Amino acid sequence: MKKLLLTVAVAAFFFSCENDANDYNQTGANSNEQTQNFASKPTKELERLRKEAFDKMNLGGMYRYSSQKGLTISGDMLKGQTTSSIVIPPNALTYEDGGLIDGYIYVDYVELFTIEKMVSLNKPTMGFNPQTGERELLVSGGEFYLMIRDANGTQVTLNQPIQVNIATNNSQANPNGMLLWNGITDPDGSFWWNNAAVSDVSFANGSPVFQEGTVYNILINNSSTFGWYNCDKFYSDPRPKTNMSIKIPAGFNQSNSSVYVAFENEKNALMHLYSFDAAFNMFGTPQPAIPDGINAHIIFVGEQNGQYRYEIISTVITGGNPVFNVNPGNLITTSNFQQIENHILTLP
Repeated sequence: MKKLLLTVAVAAFFFSCENDANDYNQTGANSNEQTQNFASKPTKELERLRKEAFDKMNLGGMYRYSSQKGLTISGDMLKGQTTSSIVIPPNALTYEDGGLIDGYIYVDYVELFTIEKMVSLNKPTMGFNPQTGERELLVSGGEFYLMIRDANGTQVTLNQPIQVNIATNNSQANPNGMLLWNGITDPDGSFWWNNAAVSDVSFANGSPVFQEGTVYNILINNSSTFGWYNCDKFYSDPRPKTNMSIKIPAGFNQSNSSVYVAFENEKNALMHLYSFDAAFNMFGTPQPAIPDGINAHIIFVGEQNGQYRYEIISTVITGGNPVFNVNPGNLITTSNFQQIENHILTLP
């Protein structure tokens, strides 16, 4: 099994700029720019559903940390089926006042490798490209969230890097050329990825790009970045790109629903249609981003009356700025995020 070494003062959601677990979070053709918005803060009920999913995916727990011996949390000490392990060296953790921690700590740890999990927690693979100034699709070698808190529930401070080993064969993506990213949650609730600063998170071999092909060696150097982390590179497809729009049913908007696009046979890349045209009630792409002629799955997930409402549309997306409609009569209702995941798992 390929292993991924990640240094972290452990957090339990991929790093967000808000550094907490409440960081959940496409342009209509011919629309008026004044009516276009980016993602809006999710409703409390949608946040609750995502938080419930996060809690069920959390593999961490409470552990006894020795400042003299350190602590290795191996896979059998984590909940669920995982080969990951977290290595916290001696004298690595301190309280807010600078005193060394020697006692119980809380570790939150979540790993997302495939699109169905990314949908459940609203963690699409959209990274900021400084060359274009836009959020563009990434293909992921693995997303994960890590947080460590002291016995009082306060986030710890790092004295030195923490190392986490994560099996990367859970991702089918080729790791060569991948970079490290931090997850960002904007004040409006939208989520995206930004290239990580080497002073915050780095490959242990000193290279800015993953080269080894079998093992990620990642160090988390700065406890202020605890949260969501990712190892990705930009998705590449030589075909011309097109815009697209998704018209959603009345009663849904950018606060209580999201639209994602997954490409056929691509399990490690999830596009988020994050721009919203309030005049037409449409999600869309703010710039041409969809490969012309690609087989794709449009995934609509909304919340109504405290339950999920969702539809998946499998189609071929062709040029000409197509518009797809989410049919209210086709919406499936469930209170269980795993039902949506199981549906996504059946997709080619």
